[in-house]
Amino acid sequence: MAAPTKAGLDYFPFYTTLIRDRKLRPAKLKYGYLATMVYICLLCIIYDDHGYYCDCRDEENLIWDIMEMLQGKYQPEADTVKGVIEMLVACELFSGDHFRSKILTSRRVQKTFYTATVDRKAIDIDFGIWLLTEEE
Repeated sequence: MAAPTKAGLDYFPFYTTLIRDRKLRPAKLKYGYLATMVYICLLCIIYDDHGYYCDCRDEENLIWDIMEMLQGKYQPEADTVKGVIEMLVACELFSGDHFRSKILTSRRVQKTFYTATVDRKAIDIDFGIWLLTEEE
């Protein structure tokens, strides 16, 4: 019996420029280090789940998942986490069009996923969510 195929990734490259991305600057100015941490948490959730997107229809559970990852002395409130996510979308770190459809993804996320899975034999892609062109 064959092992089930994994949709997501076990790890992803953490580029040294990730937290210096200028798109992240407005969110960092408003929320401080929390913007960076929520961004990293979201990337972990996306890459672990489907690999190139996260279904956000259950927004409350997504926020609780992030809060669980950030638990401790300085754990943020749910409303703050929600605000950070909305700011990350507004800063174009995630696709605004997809976010309005309750999907969290970006071109950067999808490029990373494609690079990591290009040698897999079977990948299930929803082309309604996919942002990259054939050339990319």
